[in-house]
Amino acid sequence: MSDVTALAPILSGRGDDHVRFCREIEVRRAEHDASRRRHGITMERIFVQTLPEAAVALTHLQGPGADSLLVDLAVSLDAYDRWFLAQIEWLHGIDVRVRVPPAPDLVRSIVTDAPVNGKSFACAVPLAHENLEDWKAFQRLVISRRVEQRAMLERMGVAKETVHLAPTRLGLYALLYYEGIDRLAGSPLWTSEHPFARWYVGNLDSLHGIDFARFAAHLDVTLRLEWRLGAAPATQVAVPRF
Repeated sequence: MSDVTALAPILSGRGDDHVRFCREIEVRRAEHDASRRRHGITMERIFVQTLPEAAVALTHLQGPGADSLLVDLAVSLDAYDRWFLAQIEWLHGIDVRVRVPPAPDLVRSIVTDAPVNGKSFACAVPLAHENLEDWKAFQRLVISRRVEQRAMLERMGVAKETVHLAPTRLGLYALLYYEGIDRLAGSPLWTSEHPFARWYVGNLDSLHGIDFARFAAHLDVTLRLEWRLGAAPATQVAVPRF
């Protein structure tokens, strides 16, 4: 099963339209279910994060068709799929029938033994191009220390973590997705004295050029759509996390 997290800036002045878009997906739940079933998607979450430059939508997909969803939608003749793509073009200025944006690179993914509780969180973290190679080397080191990484995530309550790298018109971003938690603010990671956690946070601070704990405390992220194949429709569409 594939996991994909993608970032798309919301065009200026169209934030309210994005709210209506997500609400209409809920209203048209049967059509959305049918569309995602056809295209091999089993779970879809849309978060909106406010960045200094713009609000961005972070979409996380799971399922065997996650990697190819935009390509498949671009050639679909289904009425709902065409409506969906028209909204993407209006909200993000992306016409996938002309050009499909490059997919973010999955850098790493891990599942732990922490409880699966329905919580989730995603955020975009800016990354300077000059730090890219060092950042990739750090990610490889994290993978090589997988046992320590898993233990750290379990102490945080994280059941799953994925990290994608996404070049966007706003710049280069690391896209972080978690299951088991619904925020990074207040995480025990920031105050942990465990050697691996100290090494991990120190590298985050250095490579991203920020105080990551402070960055996490001020994240403005909203879960705007939560859809899972076979699940009942949500009773509330936009749930502020902070």
